[in-house]
Amino acid sequence: MKLTHFACAGSALALIAACASASKSDKPKFNPLSLARSVEDEPRPVRRVVASGDSKVPLVGDQEPIIRYLTFGKAGLVDEQLISAYQWHSLSEAGRALYLAKFYYANTDTEVKKGKGKIACFEGAASAVKEKFFRFNASELIQSVLTTTDEKMMGITFLIEDKDEKRQTYFFRMSHCQNGKSGVLPDDEGSQADIPDGGAEVPLPQAGSPGGGGVDGGGPNTPIIEPEPPKKTKPGVNAGFTMEDPVPADTKGLPKFKLNAEFSKMQTRESDRPWMGMDISTPQGAYAFAVAVQKYAYEGMFHAGDKNPDMNLIAQKNKERDWCHMPWLNVGVKRREWVHGLTKERDLYPSPTMPLFAKATRGSDWGVAYFNSHACKTLGRVFGDESSAKIIPDFSSQNVQFEDGAMTVKFLFTTANFPEIKDAFKWTANVSPAGDDVTRTLRTVRHIQMDIAVRDSSLKGVSKDLQDWVMVTYYFDPSFDLDADYQMMIGGKSPLRTVKNLPAAFRKMRPAGIATGFEAPIKAPPEHAQHAEFVGPSIIFKGASTNSPSGRLNGPADNPKSSCLGCHGTAGTAIRIIPGVESLSQWQANKQNNLDFSMQLKDAREHYESTPIKE
Repeated sequence: MKLTHFACAGSALALIAACASASKSDKPKFNPLSLARSVEDEPRPVRRVVASGDSKVPLVGDQEPIIRYLTFGKAGLVDEQLISAYQWHSLSEAGRALYLAKFYYANTDTEVKKGKGKIACFEGAASAVKEKFFRFNASELIQSVLTTTDEKMMGITFLIEDKDEKRQTYFFRMSHCQNGKSGVLPDDEGSQADIPDGGAEVPLPQAGSPGGGGVDGGGPNTPIIEPEPPKKTKPGVNAGFTMEDPVPADTKGLPKFKLNAEFSKMQTRESDRPWMGMDISTPQGAYAFAVAVQKYAYEGMFHAGDKNPDMNLIAQKNKERDWCHMPWLNVGVKRREWVHGLTKERDLYPSPTMPLFAKATRGSDWGVAYFNSHACKTLGRVFGDESSAKIIPDFSSQNVQFEDGAMTVKFLFTTANFPEIKDAFKWTANVSPAGDDVTRTLRTVRHIQMDIAVRDSSLKGVSKDLQDWVMVTYYFDPSFDLDADYQMMIGGKSPLRTVKNLPAAFRKMRPAGIATGFEAPIKAPPEHAQHAEFVGPSIIFKGASTNSPSGRLNGPADNPKSSCLGCHGTAGTAIRIIPGVESLSQWQANKQNNLDFSMQLKDAREHYESTPIKE
């Protein structure tokens, strides 16, 4: 049976019935991947099921499992298919093979996306999707389905026969539609599409309609495109430590990122906790802490200053203190790029609350994080050293807890360029543009945000209930005067002036505030109004702004529907990232399997657990 000639006509329900009547024992003696990139008509506006209200903490398992497949066309129009388990099992095996091919293309960059992008993701818990969609597969089509502990990612291996009847396996990862700062879907920033109570079905398109060529066919104009076979994923002990981003022969004098992951060799020095014992419960104390950890993050990191920007922030060259990187961020379309090790973040959008970013142009955001020596000990317990990596990483609850003095810092960059950020610090990186296009090439990126997280019980103002974490955010502000701000808040000149080779643009990184709790802050009362805009679980410093209508700490690269601490509080749990954790009671009730507020540990565990054939 050839999909291009399969006749399914009539209404949508008749279409499903007709396709369901096809012999489900027929094996697809063709390469359905060659049919997945069909020529489509003008796309239609997105079709969705209205989400039901939910006042309790939103969990990924609250929803009926569905798979969402979107095609992006001209003028921002989107065609969306919501596929239920009932519809999935109504397809012939050839139809399911075709959709697996579509999902494969949507979640890999095997083929460069041209013109019209694809997104495939799921709603509901990953284990429920596996149970309802793939458990009853009676053929060899589905080889394996792996789900992650947090229920937010799946690894799917399927087997097909190509046109020469050669058997080939293909592998891809598919994420929950709200996995990440903004979710997988760029159009609605991770809004939910629930199947209403009663099981109402959303019909799939008819044959030849926009959105994929129908249920069981590619359409008469389907081009034959032979895909590159994906790399067979057979990780040995070093699978999470290797770089998969292709490095060109001519690197144009740029550095080649190398993971710093000999964790046991990271030395803890006496200077590794200069903030020890500080009082961060007041705006002035919080500001002093923010500048202290900012200085700590900068020291020893700028080897070339403004002369050669791309040669800065190389962990292995830091002589002041040791920094390491997180393994297992090397896979997928968001994987580390080869120049600086940046991974894909949420796209940049105009901010609803930050005047400086109110007219931001769309850009793709990228970030690279560093862990200090105290935090490196935890990574060593989980993964082992690169030279002696654990075959099976140990993500047990006692292993993933960071010790006092642990600190992480992430530098975030964007491909956007608008007047307010034109003078920000620049790198050249191998990144893709905003939106669904995954084509990577060397582009200029600008540093617009820095996030720092510290776990330290010696600090006055942290909460034992939140495992003694405090988070700090900074953003680029061309009008920021670090000495004038320090004089207003503390008195005297900023300590940042002593950092060697600090590029001029880094002097314009304004501290926004700190967060020690999930709840929304209040407007600063008179006694604090001279030094703060908001006080409480988040302290927003005087003259600064936050990308959150609630006043919670949030940077311009973050989703305004969430917050720094609220987002990180979901790490490892089944709590949906948007809006994230909004109260201590939510956190305490749903913190099972938490990864100690580390989103990078969360990503690493998802990538490992969704990878097949662990040896």
